[in-house]
Amino acid sequence: MKIKTKTIAVEDIKLDKEQPRKEFDEEKIKLLAQSIEKQGLINPIEVDEHNKVVTGEMRFRALKKAGIKKTEVKELSEMTDFQRSARQLIENFHRQDLKASECVDTIQKLWKVYTEENKSKGPTIDAFANEIGIGKNYCGDLLDLKDATPELKKALKDETLNVSQAVEIRASKSPEVEKEIVSEITKDQKSGFNPTHRMVRDIVKSKNLQSEIKNIDMKELNKPKLSDFLPQFQKVVDKIEFEVGIANTALQAYSVFRKKFDFSKGDLMRLRVACKILRKTINTFAGTLDKIEGEIEDE
Repeated sequence: MKIKTKTIAVEDIKLDKEQPRKEFDEEKIKLLAQSIEKQGLINPIEVDEHNKVVTGEMRFRALKKAGIKKTEVKELSEMTDFQRSARQLIENFHRQDLKASECVDTIQKLWKVYTEENKSKGPTIDAFANEIGIGKNYCGDLLDLKDATPELKKALKDETLNVSQAVEIRASKSPEVEKEIVSEITKDQKSGFNPTHRMVRDIVKSKNLQSEIKNIDMKELNKPKLSDFLPQFQKVVDKIEFEVGIANTALQAYSVFRKKFDFSKGDLMRLRVACKILRKTINTFAGTLDKIEGEIEDE
């Protein structure tokens, strides 16, 4: 890639429709235009050989609003598709100017270009993350979101969920659980409650446990060897016993100290979520117990 500086007419600059950032804050553009009028454009716009914007679309919009006729730009030539997309992503990503859905879409497109350009080298997520300056775990999480359910993707686009929450929900490894959690969080947000990613993690653990309980095969009880079924059942019992024990201790502590200390609103909301999860788990387990006891009585 070659870089040179030149001065061109602002009206000759063209927008890039593939730019990852799709939405711009008009108030920020207005403030930037005022700054340019007083101080000039400190950081030049980057364009390609055809004067199409590579980075700096917001600066370009501010120049137009300020009525500037000519500006200095950096011309980048002989760029690969990956180099172009990487510069656009990195500038917006590190400034936190991208919406969650824009960030996810862009990094997935960038990964596709990267793998095509590096087929002979055997592209890896580690190398890709290092190339664009993003942590490899976070990079992997963003790439994993391409397989999310439509409900989860819509929640990201609508900003009902942030990336951290979406990543925790993806850990469920179940499309049904994803849909259920997104639906519940959306309902909670309407009442003014937005769970943190740690709360979402707790919800996912609870949903997975409930799913495991529901998936116990009742027909196993009809086998001649009950021992084939018992290990699976005991495993679930142990998990519930452990989680209920922790929850019970926490609730007892709250009962003892609630009058002595002022709990924050966040603490109380977390406790509310925990109680809600525990109640659902217990109710699900109770229903399973009824089914098992019924099967045994029928024998």
